Amino acid sequence: MIVGLASIVVSAQEFSQEYTVSSVRVVGAESVDETLVLSVADIPVGSILTSTATQDAIKSIYGLGLFEDVKIEGDVSGNQVDIRIVVREYPRLRNIVIDGNDEFDDKDLTELITIKAGQVVTPNSLQNSINAMLGKYREDGYFLAEIESDLEVLPDDPTRVDAVFTVDEKDKVKIKTIEFIGNEAFDDGKLRGEMGNKQKSFFRSGNFNREKFAEDKDKIVEFYNKKGYVDAYVIKDTLILDESLKRLHIKIWVSEGRKYRFGEMNFTGNELYTAEQLKSVLKFKEGDVYNREKYEESVGEMYSLYQEEGYIHARIFDNLATQDSTVAMTFEVSEGVPAEINLIKIEGNTKTKEKVIRRELFSSPGMKFRRSILVRSVRNVMLLNYFETVEPDFNILENGDVDLIIKIKEKPTGQFNVGAGYSEQDNLVGTIGLGIPNFRGNGQNVSLQLEFGSERNSFSLGFTEPWLFDTPTTFGADVYTLNRDWYDDFTEGRRGVGIRLGRRIKWPDDYFTIYWSYSIEDVKYFDFASDYPTAEEDASSLRRYNEDWLRTSSTAVTVVRDSRDLAQFATRGSVFRIRGEYSGGIIGGDWRYNKYEVQFTKFVPLIWNFVIAAKAKYGVLFAPDGDDMVPYSERFSPGGTNSDGFIRGYDDGSVTPKTASGSYLRGRSMAVYNIELQFPVVSQQIYALLLADAGNSWLTPGDIRPFDPGSLYGSYGVGFRLVVPAVGIIGFDFARGISTADNGWQPHFQIGTTF
Repeated sequence: MIVGLASIVVSAQEFSQEYTVSSVRVVGAESVDETLVLSVADIPVGSILTSTATQDAIKSIYGLGLFEDVKIEGDVSGNQVDIRIVVREYPRLRNIVIDGNDEFDDKDLTELITIKAGQVVTPNSLQNSINAMLGKYREDGYFLAEIESDLEVLPDDPTRVDAVFTVDEKDKVKIKTIEFIGNEAFDDGKLRGEMGNKQKSFFRSGNFNREKFAEDKDKIVEFYNKKGYVDAYVIKDTLILDESLKRLHIKIWVSEGRKYRFGEMNFTGNELYTAEQLKSVLKFKEGDVYNREKYEESVGEMYSLYQEEGYIHARIFDNLATQDSTVAMTFEVSEGVPAEINLIKIEGNTKTKEKVIRRELFSSPGMKFRRSILVRSVRNVMLLNYFETVEPDFNILENGDVDLIIKIKEKPTGQFNVGAGYSEQDNLVGTIGLGIPNFRGNGQNVSLQLEFGSERNSFSLGFTEPWLFDTPTTFGADVYTLNRDWYDDFTEGRRGVGIRLGRRIKWPDDYFTIYWSYSIEDVKYFDFASDYPTAEEDASSLRRYNEDWLRTSSTAVTVVRDSRDLAQFATRGSVFRIRGEYSGGIIGGDWRYNKYEVQFTKFVPLIWNFVIAAKAKYGVLFAPDGDDMVPYSERFSPGGTNSDGFIRGYDDGSVTPKTASGSYLRGRSMAVYNIELQFPVVSQQIYALLLADAGNSWLTPGDIRPFDPGSLYGSYGVGFRLVVPAVGIIGFDFARGISTADNGWQPHFQIGTTF
């Protein structure tokens, strides 16, 4: 007898008596283990053979997905039957061949094919691969593309095949027209503007994307809902290809319904908050045009209000009733009980010690759960800049309390680099650096930097402990030496040491930190250019210091308020910084001056992940004993990407007063303004920006004109920022100055800043 899945050739007479299975063997299995087939078939020796057992066996073997044909045969002797399971394996893939493709190369299409070399080739796997490739073509407007598959058996091995996919791309289908029927409140142009698919025009390709078309219909309904048309829906649509099979006409029938407004609002079950308090967070008021998006945002705001007081179990049920042209709302509130934090768990910290993360959290066990405090805690951990992501989660316990879970993903923080940089002022500078922002996972910062070049040579060593004695107190120390050629006129030598202390404070709010620093530094001017003026020729000449080392003893206090949401590429918040420095006088030293700087930076999110970043920076320097007592490098010289202030489109440090002989004198007052429109190409990795700068420096504090446009040097341009592992942030700007003779567009390169 022969038993098969499609047709079972078994006579009634053959099964009129019971047959006992005397043996079971597999025939035709080449690469598949026979024991696998036998175990799946489940026809044990000694069992009674039935037609049901054979059908189930064949189904199970087919289910392995390894065989294109399966049948069961048997040799009968008396009441005994010897079973043969005869299989024919699917072939295995050797190579993939793609023909006829011009729009996409072989690599792009091969990545979409679901079968790989050595795997079995089934009709389903071939069709899935074809569907994936067709999807890519349709996304690019090749709506009529066709793909066929064929298998070429190897002559020396019939179990191996090459899969050949033949592509007929045909022409792209372009959208000729999009027409709406039934729309009265909004014209066709307004509705077409909501769609991702667009008609072909001079500025638009008109490619048709079927997958996006379904989304387009949803967007049209959402648009109507935002405008108060609650009952709007798409009745049907028709796609019509013209005779050329290249142009597509789309017709969409809509039912608008009537326009509704927000009606009466009632609340029940609310005890923690009054109805007026709940109404205060709504994004709409009675009489406004009904907007479903604002409605859903308002419900979210009410949930946030309850979560802020720990009522994470609160539930808000909304009952909407339409009457005439209004939507009346009754919100049924089930407040529950407030939840407390039971435990806080940290997950994902493979390097950073838990205490480094926990000390940044405002939430702690035993506290009432508050949403704002959790958000602030996440923000604090992100500002450490040690992690790619910080995601909060929580488990609800049986008693209603919660265990908070802080899930983090570490990012590389140690930076060892050997490289080079370039600026207009310092030219080419080679660098060897070691930076460890999270030393041994303790949150400490260790840095070692060596720079060498024709215009600049320096060495620096620094250490920072952000939590001294496990308190929110920062301690730091630095040792450095620097020789720098200024404008090819002379060299300034500097060598010094400094210490820093900082403390987080909670007044006026808990975004504030105050820092104190003291440094002692020796400064010398030497290697003057042959044409650099003498003191007799120019009273401001630095030759008057006779190339002696002169000491600076200075102390400074800095107050910072930092409410940014991210340490780099912030999207909201601000930074306010004010610094006062006192040098000489009662703390000794050869130089004497008082220096004050104020800086304010604001980040404002816009639509589509665009962010406006704006900065204003002011500085004044007073010289109680005259200009002779002020070191050259302490003065202000903005311009280019100088650290005093960015005014791109000009040479570094060039926006500054000059001496009578034409040398750069640098100013004792400064004002600089910057504004950038930033948008991510790849979030937290690559950013593009549009920029505008303005600023100037003046000879004395009394000369400053910070709000006089005629006194400022302006510029505009474009740029990008790139995060490079083991290097940091690299920036390139291309800007043009507008306040001097046209010098054209100037490039600016910088490392280590987002703004």
